[in-house]
Amino acid sequence: MATTEATFGTVDYVVFILVLVGTSAIGVIQGIIGFIKQRNGKAKQAEEDDVGVKNLSIWPASLSIMASVSAAPFVLGIPAEIYAYGTMFSLLVFAYVALPFMSHILYERWYKMGITSMYEYLELRYNKILRSIATALFALALLIYSGVIVYAPALAFSQVSGVDINLCIVLVGVIGIVYTAVGGLKGVLWVDALQMLIILGSVIAIIAEGCSRVGGIAKVWEIADEGQRIQFDVVSADPRVRHTVFTQIIGGFFFVMVMFCNQAVLQKFLGLPSVTKMHVTAYISMAAVMLYFSLFCLSGLVIYAYYAGCDPILGERVSEGDQLVPLFVLEVFSDAYGFPGLFTAAVFGATLSSIAGAMNAMAAVTLLDVIQPLVKMINPEAKPDPKKTMLAFKALVVIYGILIVGIAFITPFMGSSVIELSLSIVGTLGAPIMALFLIGVIFPFVNSWGAGAGCLVSLIVCVWLNLGTVITGTKTAIRLPLDDTQCPSNVTATVQPLASEDRSPLDDFYEISYLWYSLLGCAITVVVAIGVSAVTGKQLII
Repeated sequence: MATTEATFGTVDYVVFILVLVGTSAIGVIQGIIGFIKQRNGKAKQAEEDDVGVKNLSIWPASLSIMASVSAAPFVLGIPAEIYAYGTMFSLLVFAYVALPFMSHILYERWYKMGITSMYEYLELRYNKILRSIATALFALALLIYSGVIVYAPALAFSQVSGVDINLCIVLVGVIGIVYTAVGGLKGVLWVDALQMLIILGSVIAIIAEGCSRVGGIAKVWEIADEGQRIQFDVVSADPRVRHTVFTQIIGGFFFVMVMFCNQAVLQKFLGLPSVTKMHVTAYISMAAVMLYFSLFCLSGLVIYAYYAGCDPILGERVSEGDQLVPLFVLEVFSDAYGFPGLFTAAVFGATLSSIAGAMNAMAAVTLLDVIQPLVKMINPEAKPDPKKTMLAFKALVVIYGILIVGIAFITPFMGSSVIELSLSIVGTLGAPIMALFLIGVIFPFVNSWGAGAGCLVSLIVCVWLNLGTVITGTKTAIRLPLDDTQCPSNVTATVQPLASEDRSPLDDFYEISYLWYSLLGCAITVVVAIGVSAVTGKQLII
């Protein structure tokens, strides 16, 4: 294969800008519709369009739910993961059966209770303190996660186009703020649906053209197998092994539950007209996520086969694995005018989909769980004003959007690959919250003291584990062999440094696979909660 210098052309920039402007326009149009409803005395209906109340459709909701978990870390990170470490990661696809499980066990209960924020349940089941703690953890986790996923496409686009990365970060943040603040949840939903369809077409085109260049899917598989990328049989009970059958399926099941136990996803489920449609949406979303996840994995193998013998990482054409997909698109589709721009816009769109859902959810939770209770406490007779509520919602979206951009600027200093870092954040901060909900349903005797103690202990251990891993740098994944011997002017292959012989007793703890974080956090919460509740007394289920 040739190693041409790939860059964006004029047509690519035009397509990139048009797609981003077009998707933003959808949110603006929804905002104009909401403004017209306000002027016509339908402020309540406009507010429902913003926060999502029983008026969403199955198909756009399904695509939007998938977009919430298939952002840039997946579009860019999964192919990079497969390229560098092989196909063991792909077994995580089977863990997504946890989504219908969540729908039947938790979502249905919340739907029938008529709550808008899932944290209302924690106040009903336990107390206001736990509701406040869970809300704060949710906002913190989503803020950090959203900052990471904003950084991912900015890094990739900056590397292959030469545009300053800081400008890219600000661009994603501003566009996300605009169509979330102006369009509300309905605007987010339709933008999500459009972006995910563009991504689907793009990844299929990548696979098809890559296979054509390499010599067919059988040749792709053969090259990947020769490069030790085909791995499905790593079975180990050692929790320090990064990816095994157990980490991907068992640990992955709990990870997926944690991922879908957040207001950004729940808001879309609760916005459906009936419980039946909610369950149907859950199964459709599961199938869609599995499809996209599998295609991302396959694209990683295709890209590996294409660059076999002339690796762009060793050749220093890219500095991060997350830049491989954009580089591949620019090189392979250099003659397809506009396609690189379309794909890059789709990657940005995937990020916009996720951060828009995140900003929408954080704003809704803050409004429902913090501001409205505070106003009611100050003035018990105060009645909600739909116009003021919607205005406060949009202001919160802007505030959270600015914070997300700020987090994106410090992401390079957090360490780890984008895909591992994003999943670690979800497991560390999300597991204690998800465990509180499961405990509330499954263990009726657990009281607020037990739940609070379990959440606190779990949070301390998981944060300690995550920070210890980052600070000590003990958990460094060993990349599979790369080859640059067929490059026109190959360079000396870089070798990863060997682990230091000076190990502390905690190094084994810090080396626990990140996919066990969710299960570990849930298990600690449950065990401590049951133990403390047994000592302090019972509390009936709600």
